[in-house]
Amino acid sequence: MLGFSWRATAGCTSEYEKTVLTDLAKPEQQASQSGQELVKAAQKAQLQTLRAPIDGTVQQLAVHTLGGVVTPAQPVLVIVPDQAGLVVEARIENK
Repeated sequence: MLGFSWRATAGCTSEYEKTVLTDLAKPEQQASQSGQELVKAAQKAQLQTLRAPIDGTVQQLAVHTLGGVVTPAQPVLVIVPDQAGLVVEARIENK
């Protein structure tokens, strides 16, 4: 009878350990999956971001709608550089 008690206790302990280990593994898997999703989202955001090689003010914008499409080699926007001097061509009457 004592042997049966020990076996029952060992069985319960074993089941409890399996349950605890399973419960501990779930958050680790979720954290790993969330980390992978975060990396994918960061890569997607980087690919969707358009950066200019110079500082300046946007003068003309080719696409004004969300999700608009541009063709290859089409200028997306025109930038007026902040640090560059401006050149004006003007015709003035001599009076």
